[in-house]
Amino acid sequence: MKRILSALLLVCLVFSLAPFSQALAAEPIKIGGMYNVTGGMSSIDAPGLNGMKLAAKQINEAGGLLGRPVEIVAIDGKTDQTAVTSAVSEMINVHKVVAIGGLNDS
Repeated sequence: MKRILSALLLVCLVFSLAPFSQALAAEPIKIGGMYNVTGGMSSIDAPGLNGMKLAAKQINEAGGLLGRPVEIVAIDGKTDQTAVTSAVSEMINVHKVVAIGGLNDS
């Protein structure tokens, strides 16, 4: 159920970018994946990241969104608040993601 909701949210967020599609036609749509793939919560979060990657792969195989590929920027939160905060900051400020999903254990 969470995977379906995550995929649906991903699609909705990307479609909200429609007005900007012509100016950035060749640029990938970057979406952050904030998951704890190591540490105590990895058994919960790792499958969520796999689902996010699968959704992006299927979208890209179908031609992308608005003619643009979807790129997942995933950074391990390491089941640590400091690491998660740093990772989210990096996704926003360095990778310029348009949305962040994840942390199935929250």
